[in-house]
Amino acid sequence: MSSTRRTEIFIEMLTLGLGLLVHFVLATEYNRVLIFKGPIGGKMLPGHVIRTEKVANEGSCRVRCFLEPNCVSINVGPAGDQGQRTCELKNR
Repeated sequence: MSSTRRTEIFIEMLTLGLGLLVHFVLATEYNRVLIFKGPIGGKMLPGHVIRTEKVANEGSCRVRCFLEPNCVSINVGPAGDQGQRTCELKNR
């Protein structure tokens, strides 16, 4: 495994860990718990979009949904040319 790939994996794990930490801290403060089910490949829930943002990964999109009081689900698009994904925060 190349050092570049190891670095990418480390950054992904760090992002996930920080996302989980933020989730647990904010869940306590805001009394809000969201449980995201696994993605359904090739499917999306149309409409009901609160906001669209660019994110590095699905974990970042989940954190943004958690921070948006009206958000209850997300759509995450595939990675673009620069590795960014489209994150749709949804109210349904």
